[in-house]
Amino acid sequence: MTPVLRPPDLPRTVPPPPGDGILDDIEDRLCAIVGDFIRFWGFGPHSGRVWALLYLNPRPLSAPEIGRRLRMSAGSVSQTLRLLQRWGVVRRFRVPGRKLVLNMGTADVWTSVSRVLGEREARMVRDAAAVVRELIETLPAARAGGADPTRVAHVERRLRALGRLTRTARAILDAILAAGKLDVGPLRRMMRLAVG
Repeated sequence: MTPVLRPPDLPRTVPPPPGDGILDDIEDRLCAIVGDFIRFWGFGPHSGRVWALLYLNPRPLSAPEIGRRLRMSAGSVSQTLRLLQRWGVVRRFRVPGRKLVLNMGTADVWTSVSRVLGEREARMVRDAAAVVRELIETLPAARAGGADPTRVAHVERRLRALGRLTRTARAILDAILAAGKLDVGPLRRMMRLAVG
């Protein structure tokens, strides 16, 4: 191994400038809040932290660097990077002539969010809508079987309201994905109408 030569007048370790501590604190705080947000969405606890670290870094990072910075095991880093790459929010590339793989967060946050909304949440809404339709279709059998008419009518009203809600949720998701922004006023009105 070739030793790294240092000029004789420099100390062996140069303390980082005070501003680096501020930047480290910014990274730590953003990693924590994005990690909490992503966990709320049902992803693993490290996904948001790793993405936020890569997003804020001006240069790509290796898996060992990510592990050291976030105090994560090599296995957790590797698994998290594979997930983030699959969702398209992290790009991985090899350094020419070396085995080292570097990771970089995508700068286009909206594309990342819209991919998750389009693939995960939209699928959940479609699945919920299908179940509600299926349940509505079973109501005639309940009536024919002698179920209490008042209860059947109540259940039908509630199921139809949920059906409207799922259609509204799908329309909202489609509008968000198409426009890239959301005006909350119409959303509130649509939600009131959907469940009313």
